[in-house]
Amino acid sequence: MRKITPSAACFARTSGPKYFFLSLFFAALIGCQTDPKTDLDSVKPTGDLAVEDTDKLFVVDCLLPEQASGPGAQKTDISSPQPIKTTAAECRARGGEYVAHDRTDVESALKVWLPQAQQGNAEAQVMLGEIYEKGLGGTADPALAAQWYSKAAKQGNSRAQIDLGYLYEKGLGVKKNTRTALNWYRKGSGLANSGLQFMPVTEASGRGGKRKQGDNAQHQARIGDNASGSADDSGLKRRKAESREKLDQLQEQLKSLEEEYHNTFARIKSDMITIEVKAPQMDSRREKLALERVHIKLKKDKSKLMAQGGQIKELKKAIEQEEKTLAGLKDVPAEMPEKKGVQKKNHNEASLVIASLKSYPSVDFGRFYALIIGINDYKQLPALQTSVNDAKAVDEVLRTRYGYQTRLLINVTQHQIMTAFDDLRKELTEKDSLLIYYAGLGEIDKNDQSAYWLPSDAEKANIATWLSNHNVAQQLSILPAKHILVIADSCYSGIMTKTSIAHLPEDASDKKRKKWLKLMNSRKGRTVITSGSVKPIPDSNVSSHSVFASAFLKALNDNTGLLEDYELYRMASGKVKQSASQIGFQQSPQYSAMQHAGHEGSPFFFVPKS
Repeated sequence: MRKITPSAACFARTSGPKYFFLSLFFAALIGCQTDPKTDLDSVKPTGDLAVEDTDKLFVVDCLLPEQASGPGAQKTDISSPQPIKTTAAECRARGGEYVAHDRTDVESALKVWLPQAQQGNAEAQVMLGEIYEKGLGGTADPALAAQWYSKAAKQGNSRAQIDLGYLYEKGLGVKKNTRTALNWYRKGSGLANSGLQFMPVTEASGRGGKRKQGDNAQHQARIGDNASGSADDSGLKRRKAESREKLDQLQEQLKSLEEEYHNTFARIKSDMITIEVKAPQMDSRREKLALERVHIKLKKDKSKLMAQGGQIKELKKAIEQEEKTLAGLKDVPAEMPEKKGVQKKNHNEASLVIASLKSYPSVDFGRFYALIIGINDYKQLPALQTSVNDAKAVDEVLRTRYGYQTRLLINVTQHQIMTAFDDLRKELTEKDSLLIYYAGLGEIDKNDQSAYWLPSDAEKANIATWLSNHNVAQQLSILPAKHILVIADSCYSGIMTKTSIAHLPEDASDKKRKKWLKLMNSRKGRTVITSGSVKPIPDSNVSSHSVFASAFLKALNDNTGLLEDYELYRMASGKVKQSASQIGFQQSPQYSAMQHAGHEGSPFFFVPKS
């Protein structure tokens, strides 16, 4: 079986011959037209910026000037400069100062946010925490990030509470503590002191409990994951569920370990640069001792990297073995005795029994928008087969079955994508939800695992023509929309964890379900579902669509009620794995919250038209 991995399928880049062998070691260890008019087409592009000014559409740290206020002509009160995140064009229009997005570093970012953070501004404190957590071209300092997150979290800032919970869950800059992480996630999602249970989606797949008509979202997910709708007296169904659950856990462990591996790799690279740059300048005994400490730390990190690499290899072997075990379990028999009160159905039919929107008439989910991007034709890169058809089909189902206002972009350039983001910034409100679907080529940087989407005008050796997932997240962080879901039939980096996303408890009463939905409807959600591949893989059974798009479209078309994005992921994931294996590929979709995009614990909701 061939395995599609980011390092193998993307166009590999290295930082030069100096780190060539370190990059090789890392890669070896890990594996490396005319379009239909839609509702949003009526939103006119800005038209203010030429293609050569595309960089003005990227998000920057902007420091707005001091403003005088007071009655009449007597302006006596002078406000201090205000920091905001906005586009470079907007910052310039408002008379602000900024450093271009591709030249931002820790020093320039601190100049914008530090003064307000020191004065107790919670938003500025969150931004400062994210600056230190990301590193911005330098070495990340998660311990300092945790200190600033803590200051903002104690003031009740939801974004800071989620960010701090992530650091505790992963043990970054603080001692790893799952209980503390969950407590911060609970506070960030607004469920603390609400009388409602906080259940992360990581617990949803393995929970049992009483189900009833309308409370069966988990059962729907298992149907989509190739589980039979009928009972199995021999216990085969139970063994399949246990095997799937074990596989999910192993894949989650692998993802976490690979994250640690990449962090260690980044530290090694940073220390090597420090030694190379500073060694010739070291004269005093004190400086030489400091450099020696860097050498000792580098040696320890190299040993740690080797150990992590070995653990990753063992986990991959265990995953491969469990996948074989699951594949060896035959399908549950289709015909089983009917149970009283249960309508008989064919096991191949995905009959859904999710809570109907009509059950919760007072929950206002607002307007739904979608930005749908499909790219087949590239000027300098290999063409794809299914992306355009996939995008058009997604546009159709979202408009006709879910009432979305959509904007369909076919074979578009970087400038056209960034212009669309800018239009959405002006169109969306805090009551709206936005879905972004991208089907096209992806690229992953081997050095730091940053992921990029490649517009139609992307150049193989020119990163400035690509669109980094970091910049996508920055765009989403300034959009006013309440819930945003990115669905990428490609690669995506900058994810957090599923644990930070709340899941609707299956055994809750109707009253509590309604209360939970209302609460989640008031919190921001920034989540992502990725296909598990760096480019769309054609489905041998449905030649006009990719494996991932076929499963995604089927799940959307089969759904008949209120649906969380996690359940959609569960429904599509099993079908993707099965279809990919039939054509000789291994493909495992991923679902997570987005990092540094303003996530506050809520999932994304799909609400069919009544």
